[in-house]
Amino acid sequence: MARPNRLFQLIDDENWDGNNFTDWDGNSFPYMVENVIESTPYFAEGFHQAGQAVVARLREMEAWPDYEALPVVFLYRHAVELALKGIVWNGDEIAGRLGKPLSGSGGPQKGEHRLGPILKHVDHVQSVFVLHWLNEKITWDQTKDVINDLDAVDPGSFAFRYPMKRNGAPSQSAEFGFNVYEFATMLDPVLDGLRDWAYELEDHRSKSSS
Repeated sequence: MARPNRLFQLIDDENWDGNNFTDWDGNSFPYMVENVIESTPYFAEGFHQAGQAVVARLREMEAWPDYEALPVVFLYRHAVELALKGIVWNGDEIAGRLGKPLSGSGGPQKGEHRLGPILKHVDHVQSVFVLHWLNEKITWDQTKDVINDLDAVDPGSFAFRYPMKRNGAPSQSAEFGFNVYEFATMLDPVLDGLRDWAYELEDHRSKSSS
């Protein structure tokens, strides 16, 4: 008999009625969706909110060790990556239903971690569906500049997860530094704007299904 996985288990599962927990108590079903592509923007939102929570905690501290900034960058960067891919993957899926041209991204099967190359596919989806950029704190062109800046420092999503590259060289120079509060302040409206586009695409999905 296989040993049960104690790390990933439900607690108080007797409170599960088949549809909902009568007492949630920390249980999570992140994959309970009909279409996993539709869930991508929500994964992005989860990483974004986690990054915001870490930054909020740091702001409450008088001082903190440098390594506390590392998960902030990873959480925000991964949120951006998922938000961009969610727009492209959902956009292509909806466009396919409607007979509209696809972005040519190749979908999840051709996924990569670089952010810059995804932007042309996001531009395509924006053009096909005439998505409206609603965030007044930053324009779409400025958003692309910020994303390219992020991609320039961490192109493979490894620079803030590991202290060294695969060849053994440091991930960043000893002189590298940044302000984590400004980092988050610049990326919050970026992610908010991308989330708006994800919601707008869901409206197109609903219309394409009706």
